[in-house]
Amino acid sequence: VPKSSTHNLIVDKSGHICVVEPGSKNIISKKDETDWFALTNFPISEYNEILPKKVSGSGSNRYIQALKLFEEMKGQITVDVGFDILKNLQQIGPDWITELSIIYDATSQELYYCQHRNFEDITKISLGYSSS
Repeated sequence: VPKSSTHNLIVDKSGHICVVEPGSKNIISKKDETDWFALTNFPISEYNEILPKKVSGSGSNRYIQALKLFEEMKGQITVDVGFDILKNLQQIGPDWITELSIIYDATSQELYYCQHRNFEDITKISLGYSSS
């Protein structure tokens, strides 16, 4: 659905990312362009940079908060710290409720997620890609 709030973050086994926002445009970032990337149900494709600093519109408040939280981190962000950040960004209603929170660790090729804001029950999926 063009101009809807749906978007997808695709990460390859090397850590390169592609954000797909149907009806808008795609954003591609090579692994060495940024150490992290966040989506917060905010149309990032309206900006011409991978981590825009000045944004506005629906959902931009959570994106700005995510930028601030990530910028406070020094060094590599752990999965636990990443989920702490996601917990701080969760939506609890009444209009929108966070249903899925995901972290992908490109180094270990593991995906972590929790559902329905249950940050105590995190599932890990090892993608275990072979280099051959």
